Amino acid sequence: MNFPSNLIVVTIFIVILSVFTVGTFENSIPLFKRIRFDNIGSQYLSELQKSRGLSQKDIDEIESKLTEIGFQNIRVMAPTSAEWGHEATLRIDADYVFERTNMDMKKEENVKTATFEETTVIMTND
Repeated sequence: MNFPSNLIVVTIFIVILSVFTVGTFENSIPLFKRIRFDNIGSQYLSELQKSRGLSQKDIDEIESKLTEIGFQNIRVMAPTSAEWGHEATLRIDADYVFERTNMDMKKEENVKTATFEETTVIMTND
């Protein structure tokens, strides 16, 4: 049976395009989760600076928000009170577990650890 050469080329192109599309989609999911992770960290860094520390309620909110978007094993380190003019560091570590298709077209579980660590100077004097 003879297939036209154009049909073979189009079929190969469609297969390659499909593999590229799936790979790009699977890699973009962790990227968008990382962006949200960093946004939450920045939001609470601002709160740390404004309130001269984070309360346990703030830390619980960080953990809750990160759990909602799929992070696990969340660890938050931040001062509960800081002096005016001193540095304060917010550090958040969390694992993100996601599935990825390997070259054998089988799903495998991957774990990426995300870290947010920023230092600010306390400039509010209550």
